[in-house]
Amino acid sequence: MRDIAHYRFKLRLEWMYRTFGKRLIIGNEAYTSKTRSWDGVMIDDLGRAKTITDGKIRVDRDVNGARGFLLRALYGNFGQSQAAA
Repeated sequence: MRDIAHYRFKLRLEWMYRTFGKRLIIGNEAYTSKTRSWDGVMIDDLGRAKTITDGKIRVDRDVNGARGFLLRALYGNFGQSQAAA
């Protein structure tokens, strides 16, 4: 799979999901690292910071981004996303 281009990988993934009767959601990951997933505030000057904090809560940047992406997938606000039925 390492030598497959991104688009071909996406097509293969969509085919596999359809084959097994599953639903694949391809979402927009824009601003997932910059947006605090617990309150939705966007941090413009994040830079190379490894964590995101509001003074009380401190979360790893990647964990925050993954949680934000999951929340978008569960509750809407997909932006430019697509759903493969």
